[in-house]
Amino acid sequence: MPETIDQVAVARLLEMVGNDPDFVDELVDDYLAEAPQLRAAVRAALDAGDADGIVLPAHTLKGTSANLGGVRVAEIAQGIEERGRAGDLDGVDAMLADLEVALIELTAAFEPARARRWTSP
Repeated sequence: MPETIDQVAVARLLEMVGNDPDFVDELVDDYLAEAPQLRAAVRAALDAGDADGIVLPAHTLKGTSANLGGVRVAEIAQGIEERGRAGDLDGVDAMLADLEVALIELTAAFEPARARRWTSP
């Protein structure tokens, strides 16, 4: 099973922010506040049958997740985004269920990474 957090992505992010783990903490806190809202926006668009409406929140979730090392969340969000762009909502409900699990796992993985000050284990 792959790591929940891509350590290479986190190291790259840490370097980009001047090796400031407190700033990474802030980015993660913002992500933890925003990710459920983005997931909810995808759910609302899906429930409304609005394929176009899932594209932007899925795209945003993909990018922010990837930047923080949340590869699995980013992959699922990318799949949802692609379905929205194609106008095909088939399977998006199952993808959202997978996304929810991946978000829970990523959220849990942030705490030990934060305790290590975002350095590799």
